[in-house]
Amino acid sequence: MLAAGVGMKVGQETLGHSNISATSNTYTPVYPELAAAAADAAHALVSRRSV
Repeated sequence: MLAAGVGMKVGQETLGHSNISATSNTYTPVYPELAAAAADAAHALVSRRSV
């Protein structure tokens, strides 16, 4: 779900995890492309603000 762009909170509730840490710790390391996408998004945000 996360790789498809579903939010972490939605994933947590859908999977029945008691807290978002369980979802994050379980699924985020499996998808390194999520980390790359997050870095790209942060870079784009910072680039826009520094103009």
